[in-house]
Amino acid sequence: MKPQKLTQRLTLTLSLLAVGPLSASAQDLVITDMGSDFEGRSFEYYGEAFGVLSYNFTTTISNIGTEPVAIGDPDSAHPVIGQSLFRIMDGRIEQIGQGMAKHRIEPFLHYGGCSDPLAISDHLSPGCSETYSAFYPDYGPDGIGYDEDGPKYQVNPTTGSLGLPILYPPCADSWLGDKVSHIEVDPLDIDPFINDGAVFLAEAQVISADDALAGNSANNVSIRLLAVNATDDVQPVWGTGQGASALDLFAAMHSSAMVTEVVNEDEGGSGVDSRVFVACNVIELPNGLYRYEYAVQNVDSHQGVRSLRIPADCAYLQLSDFDQHHVDYNLCGEIWQSDDWSTSLTEGILQFATGVHTGLEATEFSWDNVPTGDPSPIRWGTLSNFAFTATTPPKEIEVELGLFRPGSTMSLTAVTLGPCEGFECSTKERYCAGVPNSLGTIAAINSQGSTSVSQNNLILYCNSIPANQWGIFFYGPEELQHPLGGGTLCIGGAVFRINPAVQANENGLAMQFTDLTKGPMASGPGEITPGSTWNFQYWYRDPSGPTYSGFNFTDALRIHFCE
Repeated sequence: MKPQKLTQRLTLTLSLLAVGPLSASAQDLVITDMGSDFEGRSFEYYGEAFGVLSYNFTTTISNIGTEPVAIGDPDSAHPVIGQSLFRIMDGRIEQIGQGMAKHRIEPFLHYGGCSDPLAISDHLSPGCSETYSAFYPDYGPDGIGYDEDGPKYQVNPTTGSLGLPILYPPCADSWLGDKVSHIEVDPLDIDPFINDGAVFLAEAQVISADDALAGNSANNVSIRLLAVNATDDVQPVWGTGQGASALDLFAAMHSSAMVTEVVNEDEGGSGVDSRVFVACNVIELPNGLYRYEYAVQNVDSHQGVRSLRIPADCAYLQLSDFDQHHVDYNLCGEIWQSDDWSTSLTEGILQFATGVHTGLEATEFSWDNVPTGDPSPIRWGTLSNFAFTATTPPKEIEVELGLFRPGSTMSLTAVTLGPCEGFECSTKERYCAGVPNSLGTIAAINSQGSTSVSQNNLILYCNSIPANQWGIFFYGPEELQHPLGGGTLCIGGAVFRINPAVQANENGLAMQFTDLTKGPMASGPGEITPGSTWNFQYWYRDPSGPTYSGFNFTDALRIHFCE
């Protein structure tokens, strides 16, 4: 199906979202219309260059507050508009394009919702509007619109402060001839014949210092549905969803999705908050598999997001088919990057992460320098995707978002969906140095599942064991490091064996499902109770080991058990 042939459910969704926000006190700017300017222009297509398509759409901002808002001029405080395009398809929402920061432009100041005498003194009165057109003829240093666009890195989205003077695109007059690319999109991402069944939408965001300092930035994003008939024929349909985000529409279309707003309180000063959204949609696949699709959208946090940490420590969990997507920053004059993040699974935590903030971020664009600007955090007005397939069904969990730039808060938590519950009441830590075996590797012990005594689903496992060799898991109360055989004994005091013996498979993996209600773990001196701490290790045969003792040990695992 094509986007213009929408279901009744989507029709109802858009009608619910297209409700204007309530007025607020002080200064409060919102995007009230993503539609026609005074010439009737809504969505402009500027052609293709360097393998990307160029679009721009008209936006109207309105002051629904009770105090005038400064609209300034290009060299003073003024509102800035961000523009993005999204695609919803196959249970996933992706940002497929973004534009440069759109600044005020003089010829379009007075085509708003009322006659505003304050506009002459660079303010927008309560109840009045200002329209930013989608069309700029003769774009370039000597034409209309040259002072309309600038790089996003010059905008602090939390406070609305601007890096002045605005660095207008040095490539504007040569990039697309006399036209400009406000929003860049890969043709493959928006072609309706390739993306059959996709729903496309535009999102606009207004940023203003007056609005932010008044604490009214929570309603600064609006959306509008698009009918994509061809890559050069994109038309807005339905009305503007005022105060709604692309993730609001995604959640309304997918009942299985969970979208959570995370507020970074006082990031920009007392009462000046920022917002990040975390969405997760879980798609049930054949053969007992589940596809987890996460979307993290940074609306207006200047700190940005550098990591997503997901609990991944539960029985029977296996993860595969990792994927991620980040919108490109190939914008004229931009210094930011959009490289892929690293993926790791350590100590029961699945983490997607980029590098840390170094303080060496570039401050201005230069054709002579490759942008270094630190790694690739999720900056303002952008959405990134992270996905994987798991063998366990979804549960309501908490994930952790690591923040990028320094601030009073360096991480946030969000309630969403995930394959494993978090285990806040328990801790575990590996210790004791192992010794290389006949494979030349050090065998390592770890665990999956909960360390909760009541849940009783702890699984012990170790890897890098010589293939098909037998061994025994054991535990005790004391820690030591004593050379023994071909390795190191790491457990002292009374030592308890966990039966039966376990044979490693052909890949060198040995695994034991424990039962805390049986054997020495259930009663007596080896009983494992809530609040107790025990140390675990694996002894295994290694006939060809370096010392020819015939056996070796893994390192050790200290576990603190909870209720």
